[in-house]
Order: sequence, then structure tokens, then C-alpha cells
Amino acid sequence: MGTREAGFTSSLPGYRKFESASDRADLARLWNIDVERIPSARGLAYPDIIEGAVAGKIKALWFIATNPAVSFPNYPVLEQALRSVDFLVVQDGFHPTPTSDFAPLVLPAAIWGEKEGTYTNSERRVSKVNAFVSPPGDARSDFDIFLSEAIHRVIHL
Repeated sequence: MGTREAGFTSSLPGYRKFESASDRADLARLWNIDVERIPSARGLAYPDIIEGAVAGKIKALWFIATNPAVSFPNYPVLEQALRSVDFLVVQDGFHPTPTSDFAPLVLPAAIWGEKEGTYTNSERRVSKVNAFVSPPGDARSDFDIFLSEAIHRVIHL
């Protein structure tokens, strides 16, 4: 639910539409940025991304806390996508998984009881989560992984 309210490839925060000039203008005012910095069309949906990887239009995939090799509805197409990309990263609290078996880079991530943060449930209530144990080994929160200098170097290779 959080991505639907905070924004993702199909909508802007607060259920605003990329295609709406007034929605983009409202956000630009709130964020104090030029409205031209906000895209006027939505990004690709999950199946479109997988098809784009198969077609060679998408060169890298980074899966976080998901295992599409067991959940994507068309496994042969997914497998072709995983084998087609130049770079595949799986970031998860569990390893090995059927998806991580395809990845040359697997990043150990903390799971829900090992990190702090918030989540939005299906009732649209935001709750704070406190870590009650430290993540094992080299595992870190997703946010810490995103901020990692090492990851920035890998992405820019």
C-alpha cells in the first residue's frame, strides 16, 4: 500500500496521475521543483519490464525481497528475461532462492524483524516497526544497501 500512496511507476504520490498536468503542477509546487522534472507518462508495469528484458530493451534487473521464479505467472518468459539481461541483482533476506540462482550478485538484506521503518497496511494505516534483533552476517536494511558506496560503484560500471 505504501508505494500506491507514496508513488511508483504507475502513479504519483497521493494517487495523482502522471498524465495530469494539474497533478504534476501540484507536486512540483509541493516539492519546490520545476514541473518539467516530473514525467508526463507512467513507467513500465511489472510484466512490461519482464517483456522488455526478453526483447533486450532492459539490460539489468534488480529484485528486492521477492522471488519471481516462484511467483511470476509465466515462468518460461521470466526465465528468458533472467537469462537475457546483462546484469541481475537479487537483494533478499533469504538465499539461495530459485531467483537468486540466476543472479551473479546477491545482496544480503535484513528482514522485517531486523530493521526499523514504517509500512502501510491494507487499511492505509502507517505503522512504525522497530528491529528486535540485529541482521546476521553482512545483511543490512534495504535503505542502507541503497545508500552504500559499493553499490553506487557497481551501478556505474
